[in-house]
Amino acid sequence: VQWQPDGDTNAYARYSRGYKSGGWLASNGLTPVPYADPEYVNNYEIGLKKTFGGRFQLNSAIFYADYQGFQAPLRVIISGTTTGTQFLNLDARNWGVELEGQWAPIDNLMLFASYAYINAEVTNGCCFVDVNDPTASKAGAKPIGGTATARTQNLEGNRLPMTPENKFTLGANYTFDFDLGSLTLGGTYTYTDDMQTTIFSQANYTAPANEIVDFRALWKDSQDRFTMIGYVKNAFDEVAYQSSSSTGLTASGDYRRTVKLNFPRTYGVEFQY
Repeated sequence: VQWQPDGDTNAYARYSRGYKSGGWLASNGLTPVPYADPEYVNNYEIGLKKTFGGRFQLNSAIFYADYQGFQAPLRVIISGTTTGTQFLNLDARNWGVELEGQWAPIDNLMLFASYAYINAEVTNGCCFVDVNDPTASKAGAKPIGGTATARTQNLEGNRLPMTPENKFTLGANYTFDFDLGSLTLGGTYTYTDDMQTTIFSQANYTAPANEIVDFRALWKDSQDRFTMIGYVKNAFDEVAYQSSSSTGLTASGDYRRTVKLNFPRTYGVEFQY
């Protein structure tokens, strides 16, 4: 449903239903339960897009997603120290807000920012053993039953994997015009909140918050034949984790942490014709 009271305003409301097929989803050998049921999601969203004076544009949206049968991966012990992955069907939901703004206070200068908040958690999921914390003794664990060596946990209230609660981007571009072409200089700053890698909650599964800064220079000739781009990504060489997990015991009896790192500072040049 869309409403446009004037040429600068667009309000909308949207509903959609999504589906992911189930089936044989085992990996790393055959797990005890290799089959997963389908996943369904009902999405609701309302939003407003508004332009003010031709110089400032604001896009906003509020959304809610209700998952039935959310396919969540779970590592399980097959035999001895051999593990595999099976998929659980849990219920989950997320809701949040997205804001985007663009402002051109003067000609050739563009300022932009975006913010996203998402509250995503398991609403129904019990009872499962974390193979990397079978006694459920780590901070964040929610033991509920089982044996002394294999304590099950209630996952209700845990964050969904790979969903940072807050993400913020701020950037600017300025264009210099010359007889031979134009030069655009820009930079962006992005803050990403910490996030869980799995459906269990503990420090080893948490990728910490990070701040990334990128710079970019773009030259276009006046006849629009070619473009040259120079860039520096992660300019201050920030160390950030794309994921974090536990794998195996160390000699001291603690669980080893395995992380997937982002790219370090990266320089590059592109030529487009």
